[in-house]
Amino acid sequence: MGKKRFVLYDGRAVGGNTDDALVMDMAETEKEARKAGSTTWHGQDGIWYEYDERGDELVGGTPRFNLPPREV
Repeated sequence: MGKKRFVLYDGRAVGGNTDDALVMDMAETEKEARKAGSTTWHGQDGIWYEYDERGDELVGGTPRFNLPPREV
């Protein structure tokens, strides 16, 4: 199992386009992303994406609607 990386984008990435969105934060684990989303980013318009880390590249971005601040 490869390493994961979690990237928090601003709300413009909710529809799936991360190209125009700003990176607000990064986390190495889901637990770290959940904690930052619940504290630092609580109430902000943003969404976490989960990536596979392959060398210097992040691939396979999957929106994580179940993580705060976009938690549903």
